[in-house]
Amino acid sequence: MKLLKFTFISAMLALAPSYVTAQFYPVQVTTQLAPPYAVYLADYAMPGNDKLSLVVLQRDLTKASYQIRLQVSIALNGSVIMRTSRTFNPPPITLDPGIPMVIRGADLQPYLDSRNLDFIGYSRTEYERTRALPEGSYQICFTAYDYRRQDVPVSDQQNCSFYWLAKSEPPLINFPACGTSLPLKNPQQIVFSWLPRNTSSPNSSAETEYDFALYEMRPDGRDPNDVVLSSQPVYRTVTEMTQVVYGPAEPVLIQDLTYVWRVRAIDKNGRDQFRNSGYSEVCTFTYGGTDIAAWQPIRKIEAEGESESKGKAWWEPQQVDGYRVNYKKTGSSHQWFSANSDKPEVLLFDLEPDTRYEVRVQPRVGKVYGPYSDIKEFKTLPIRVYECGESPGNTLPLGKPLLFATIGMTIDVQGITMTIKDVNVPNADGIYNGLGEVSIPYFGGASFNVTFSGLYINENRMAQQGRIEFMTKGVEAMIEEQLAEQKRKELEEQQERNREDWAGTDFYNKIFYYDEIVIDSMYANDHGEVIVVDEKGTAYVNKDISAILADAPDKAIIIEDKNGDQWVVQKDGKITRVPAGGLSPAMDVVVSEEALDLVKEALHALHLEYNGETMATIERDLTNRRTTLDDYTKEYNRNILKSALTIGETTPQDTSAVSGGPLFFDFEEVDPSPGGSTDEEFTRLSVAAEEKELERNRGVLLNFLGNNDNIDQVNKLVAQELEVKGSPVSEYIEKEKQSQTSSDNMKSNIRSAIIGLIDSVLKETARTKSKAEL
Repeated sequence: MKLLKFTFISAMLALAPSYVTAQFYPVQVTTQLAPPYAVYLADYAMPGNDKLSLVVLQRDLTKASYQIRLQVSIALNGSVIMRTSRTFNPPPITLDPGIPMVIRGADLQPYLDSRNLDFIGYSRTEYERTRALPEGSYQICFTAYDYRRQDVPVSDQQNCSFYWLAKSEPPLINFPACGTSLPLKNPQQIVFSWLPRNTSSPNSSAETEYDFALYEMRPDGRDPNDVVLSSQPVYRTVTEMTQVVYGPAEPVLIQDLTYVWRVRAIDKNGRDQFRNSGYSEVCTFTYGGTDIAAWQPIRKIEAEGESESKGKAWWEPQQVDGYRVNYKKTGSSHQWFSANSDKPEVLLFDLEPDTRYEVRVQPRVGKVYGPYSDIKEFKTLPIRVYECGESPGNTLPLGKPLLFATIGMTIDVQGITMTIKDVNVPNADGIYNGLGEVSIPYFGGASFNVTFSGLYINENRMAQQGRIEFMTKGVEAMIEEQLAEQKRKELEEQQERNREDWAGTDFYNKIFYYDEIVIDSMYANDHGEVIVVDEKGTAYVNKDISAILADAPDKAIIIEDKNGDQWVVQKDGKITRVPAGGLSPAMDVVVSEEALDLVKEALHALHLEYNGETMATIERDLTNRRTTLDDYTKEYNRNILKSALTIGETTPQDTSAVSGGPLFFDFEEVDPSPGGSTDEEFTRLSVAAEEKELERNRGVLLNFLGNNDNIDQVNKLVAQELEVKGSPVSEYIEKEKQSQTSSDNMKSNIRSAIIGLIDSVLKETARTKSKAEL
């Protein structure tokens, strides 16, 4: 039974794609949504607005006009948050065969009215307050139903459209560029300009206006964001244009003073259409400062890759206060990043291996940056493939200490990259304790959690002394898991071949299990009894098999041992070994049409019971339980870090106090479970999460099995495997009919048996997975 259940699930999932393509519906509904995809649902149903439209076609030409009703469902990131209420009773939509009907604008308004929608996992009150949907990936589905039978879909329920609904981006500052200096002009005249980023809509320019504000930075050196939040602007105006001409009629600008400015895009209808409330970034410029047009660009820039994740750039020095280095991957689609340096050189970290980068440099005087240099390309080194046991070594002298290590920073540890996940404030220059994650190249890039203590990191982000311990159950577990996965695939392939070889065999309805032994051989003695011999030579006599074959000589009997290997015993003492097994009495079970119908009805009832609202509640409960478990585990790990990784005062010069000298990895096993197996709270939280996960998985599988449109092969697979009160489902129905049991009672018992079957499959899968992970 155990092996059949896995076969049963695999076969069902394999049938799913053919089910999708095999179904025919008399009505076709096509959803069309024109960009831009706004977050205001009501906008799609305004009179005269054709952004959302439906094309509905009656494909069944054998019928005259046909009346339908529509139902809409809206899913955010895969979870349904709105759908048509069952209490909503719209007027019928009458279709003529072969003639498409287009429904748009005001005709769809009742379907998008919040009063006619059910909200699932999303606040109706919040939606009605803002009338805006959260940003995200949406699936919008319109399904046609028979007008007089609300539960009978007549169009494909999976014919949905996917859209990314988002607010528009705020304006992008164009001129003056951030951090630049503008020369004096008499009379003064500056053209402030920006780029709108909501122009995909033809009506956007007529619906948007811009609030321009200019501030003085007093005292000099303040954070520009603080200036706009705590100061009154010296000049402010609202315009529908994408520029402001600041001339002699506006307040006089003061020479050598730094100014702050920003623009806000505002929807004229008062809706929250823009991200960041429509505000652009805050930019500064200095009026009458150094004229950057007179600056000479940086010359003789050079760059090279120093390692897999680090590069270096250097250039001819100038008499300036500093430099800003911009770098990015080669190609027009990549974003520029920046790093500052007071010297004519810089190290660039967190790069990708074997990748080409571009770098350019700007000189800086005060807060003003000059022109860009020419672009120089370099390439990082490819990933070095280490052999297991090989050490890259670390013979470099101690460099200057890294003054600040932050979460997310990558550190070079003997050629292996470690990403910091948690770190304490260093108790001596360059010495850190914390948690990290490393990726081992010679284990296929597998990632491991680690703790580090007394770790000395230099300014080049290289770890040179200290101790790092793996928090996994050892790298051996990684190898074992990969081998187990390979064996599992080979086992499934062999079992499938076995089932093909024995197809059509009439098996006895019971498997004889020898769960405690590994069978070495098997034979029939002179009395016809089957003798089972284990690997230790111990013989076990089975008298039941000979008696069964005497009454039913055409049957074949399956015997299975501890390892899952099987033997098939047939008449005249014929015994065949079937390595890897996979055979089951239900392989060719004949199920009556009546049994198939009752199984299908029971599955449909379960499908309705585990509806979208129920599944959403289960998902929320599961998320809450997992979060509680994760929070408990993180708190426990933090306590470990505080207690176990605390070291005394050390310095880079006192190398004997830094974990005994040279840096090395410790692969000793560390149990990552809080408190190990004796922690009752951890066990309780884990069990609670597992129970809810079982319930969720049960609902997912039952929804698939219980869909009215499942093909007959799926129903047959369930019916073949199903036993009700100890009997195959067809035999159970015949017995109950003789006892005049009602159809409803039989359906109820079949329903309970299906739940038991699903739960046993899921629990067996979980146990098998757990064994593979140990």
